[in-house]
Amino acid sequence: MTARAPLRSSRLALAAGSLSALIALPMCDSEGARAPASDEAGLTYWEHIKPIIDARCATCHVDGGIGPFPLESYEDVAELLPVIGFVVSSRQMPPWQPSHEGKPLLGDMSLSDDEIARITTWVDQGGPEGDPADEGPPQPRASADLSRVDATLTMAEPFTPTLAPDEYRCFVLDWSFSTTKYVTGHRVNPGNTSIVHHAVGFIVAPELADRVLAFDAADPGPGYGCFGGPTPEKEDQLPASFAVSWAPGNFGLDRPAGTGIAVRPGSLFVLQVHYNLDHPTDPSPDLTTVDLSLADDVATRAFTLPWFDFTWYFQPEQMMIPAGESRVTHGYEATLAGSGGVTALAEGETFSEGVLLHAALPHMHTFGERITISVTRANGSRETLLEIPKWDFHWQREYVFAEPQVINPGDKLAVACEWDNSDRAQPFVDGERQSPRDLTWGEGTADEMCIAMIYVTPR
Repeated sequence: MTARAPLRSSRLALAAGSLSALIALPMCDSEGARAPASDEAGLTYWEHIKPIIDARCATCHVDGGIGPFPLESYEDVAELLPVIGFVVSSRQMPPWQPSHEGKPLLGDMSLSDDEIARITTWVDQGGPEGDPADEGPPQPRASADLSRVDATLTMAEPFTPTLAPDEYRCFVLDWSFSTTKYVTGHRVNPGNTSIVHHAVGFIVAPELADRVLAFDAADPGPGYGCFGGPTPEKEDQLPASFAVSWAPGNFGLDRPAGTGIAVRPGSLFVLQVHYNLDHPTDPSPDLTTVDLSLADDVATRAFTLPWFDFTWYFQPEQMMIPAGESRVTHGYEATLAGSGGVTALAEGETFSEGVLLHAALPHMHTFGERITISVTRANGSRETLLEIPKWDFHWQREYVFAEPQVINPGDKLAVACEWDNSDRAQPFVDGERQSPRDLTWGEGTADEMCIAMIYVTPR
């Protein structure tokens, strides 16, 4: 679910050479209030700060990583004290988008109020190093990992992106199993972490394999350009099952025990990689791989389904976002049981007893401001499941609920989106801000979307 567009990145302004502007800013939280101060005295890097940075920051900020600079040593951190104090206090980093209005999530990378206070107080104290012998105990990383690897899928050959700042490329990875397999867990291993911004893996059914192979054959070089899914821009989007994902800070995951996504013989596994050339100017090639845990059978077959108004796809103007307008909203709400468009993609499963919702990947494009996934119960009560109040196209991922969410047959599952199409939201092209234009549903650069990919099992 992607569209090529001018980069509106949430990365540190240092990457664009504006360190001095950040240093001049006061440390404050996202509402403009100064970060809370810690009562602790004698804070040191080794004892109090390094465990936090290793667990929450150094997953991306490593040498050659997607972060624009490493944070692997005291010297790395000490050089950037004002920047670190600002982005931590304002909650810009670590890049965890969901608010706490939704249900608890696994892999929460956000810092607690106490951790923010500890870091900002340490910065105010001048960032003392302390004694390496006093290094504090390591904190567990927020992200989980894949517990077992049964197969590793690899790009056929290395690829070097050429489009800047963003290029989306699809690669058909070899899938040679002669019997149905169930994907029960995954881990994406970016070959070049300095340019791989995120990756999504799709399963294309055997009946559509020839279409995808034709896309690949028609595009010179490894893979083919693709947007939205395993489909080139301006082509009718092919239905495909969302299977795996990777974003900075993710290390893989096991699906809930006893569940998995079916892959029939003759299917294709298509890996879509988002390359970002904002950081390196002369990138080296990428050779990304995907590790999978597989099963011959599972207790409950899982489905990854697109939750959106199918009218938008066939009549894009029904999701109109007028030029010059800010705070434009559209949404979709329906019962999942018997929902025609969705159940048609579930190979006959009607979800007549409801579903367990295990994970969701919300998606909009670059004009998105807010996206919310919620459920309205049969008694009229409403629960927010997942809310991203400050959408950033360049930090999207699949979010896994700490506990599966029960969606009963009479419950209405909703996705609601808000966009800003005002003058101030327009991208710059060749140094000139573009004029607003009407936006509608679509796969292209200037289009928008409002969708949630949901990982569910029947009850």
